[in-house]
Amino acid sequence: MAGTRRLCILVVVALLSSFAPLAARADEPIIQNQLYNQDMMIEFTLTPTFSIFDKYTQHIGTALGVGIHFNDYIGIEAEFGYNFMAGDRKLLNDIVTASAATLDSRQIKKLPLSDLKYMPYWFSGGLVFDPLYGKISLTSELAISFHLYLVAGVGGADYRYHQLGTYDAGTQTFSKNEEDVGIKVNYYVGGGLRFHITGNWALRIEIRDQFFYDTYEAEMPAANPGNPPDPKTIKDFVHITTIRLGVCFAF
Repeated sequence: MAGTRRLCILVVVALLSSFAPLAARADEPIIQNQLYNQDMMIEFTLTPTFSIFDKYTQHIGTALGVGIHFNDYIGIEAEFGYNFMAGDRKLLNDIVTASAATLDSRQIKKLPLSDLKYMPYWFSGGLVFDPLYGKISLTSELAISFHLYLVAGVGGADYRYHQLGTYDAGTQTFSKNEEDVGIKVNYYVGGGLRFHITGNWALRIEIRDQFFYDTYEAEMPAANPGNPPDPKTIKDFVHITTIRLGVCFAF
């Protein structure tokens, strides 16, 4: 009986001691699930876009997109965009004007330059990957939740560029003729941050690169002065990189 009594005492002491760590942890902060998740949400995005790193062209436009998040990490998206400003930068115009006297008696119409193509409109679709969720604490009372995301996909875009037209000897300038290259299959990759304002509204800042490989026929000054220009094939890996600032609504 004495042995049984001692065993019961040991069991009671063990049980009481097991509650001590729980009581000690009661005042510690509790780690919660992330405040904003995207599981099975549909997202609409309106996105102004501005091209950067352009050599001879410039783009300012907007895009309308829709996406579906299958869970908090993977989703798909589709969008249509239009550049209401798409064309040559002033740098290209200055180069043409400065080179007017050397363009083989004004016979050259197809400039022997790369990176001339610009993109009036595009449509695309692809994958969205959200690998990281976090918070930025501006003050002790204000913390902004965000998702870091990556995108990649395929689409199509209308590409164009300018050929030289009539030369005006008085002003030493050329008129321009727009050449429609047509709709080309292109690809895109990018990434950014989605800052959550509420459970439905968010802001996005993103860098995206749209690209495709192409060739076009150009002209070089003739080896013998007075002869027609020599044809030349330009191999052109066209990149249009944009910064995108979007407003999102998800439900």
